[in-house]
Amino acid sequence: MDKQTFHATHSNSYFLESNIRSISDYLSQQKYLLTNEQISNVEVAGEGNMNCTLRVFSNQRTFIIKQSRPWVEKFPNIAAPVERALMEGEFYQNINNNKDLTSNMPCLLHMDKKSYILIFEDLGNAQDFSYIYNNKLISSEHVEQLTLFLAKLHNTKSKTIENTDMRKLNYEHIYVIPFQNNFINLDEITPGLNNVACDFRTKQDYKHQLQLLGKLYLENGKTLLHGDYYPGSWLMTDNGVKIIDAEFCFSGPCEFDMGVMIAHLLLAKQPRSFVYKIFAHYKKINSFDVKLAFRFAGVEIMRRLLGVAQLPLKYSLQDKHKLLELSYRLVITPDNTLSETD
Repeated sequence: MDKQTFHATHSNSYFLESNIRSISDYLSQQKYLLTNEQISNVEVAGEGNMNCTLRVFSNQRTFIIKQSRPWVEKFPNIAAPVERALMEGEFYQNINNNKDLTSNMPCLLHMDKKSYILIFEDLGNAQDFSYIYNNKLISSEHVEQLTLFLAKLHNTKSKTIENTDMRKLNYEHIYVIPFQNNFINLDEITPGLNNVACDFRTKQDYKHQLQLLGKLYLENGKTLLHGDYYPGSWLMTDNGVKIIDAEFCFSGPCEFDMGVMIAHLLLAKQPRSFVYKIFAHYKKINSFDVKLAFRFAGVEIMRRLLGVAQLPLKYSLQDKHKLLELSYRLVITPDNTLSETD
């Protein structure tokens, strides 16, 4: 959907442009500017995949504007539900009374439902945890903080958030597209990966479990999930660890969030002992199904290697082959043992 088509069907909405005049006009219209406040600069904030995210500087403060559009910002050829910003706003409404959660997320300052725009506090000097993919170790303290946030989130009483359209999009990218031959040329990422992927896709027992897990993912549950709990959603700031980007949120099985978190520690070749630290910290607050968490972890490993949402992994074909074998074992024979030599 292009801008003209979008405006024709969403008459009260428009796209922000990354310039001072556009932002100033929009904020004036929203009556968001303070007395005598003037916008001095606008820049792209971070390297997010899904949305247009801008850092706005004025003569009095800085803040973040985030707008969802009917496509993926990083891949404009991929359509995406424009309402996802509103789903993130609904996530914030559900955790609003939980200080343990809100203190570890940027404050939501303003929501414009007509234009699918959220305004957040600026967390300042911040770096996401993608550094762990580059042979750097995450600290045990951060593992604990990230796990306890997740456990507290999953323990929150919440209204059901279906977020159906985003789940359908994510379902395709997790459970369908990675198993389609020739959807993307994996050899352009790692020479030889196409052949490895084709062999992997013949595993019927794996495909069967994939179908079962995909069905479970699409079912509504009672637990509020972040929905994309991976290092790109974890920020280290001057005020500690903060969690961002909850537009994939939904009510479902807690093991999905846990599986995603575990998968990325395994993809980043972090010590396997950290997985059991996650389990131990999480159990202080919530119960969960270890095998189901491992199964979801296995699928997340696979889709990050064979799907569209690639990670900054500088791995050889042999490394990726080994990770796919780990994915298979986690999905087919999940248990509570995971050796350092896997």
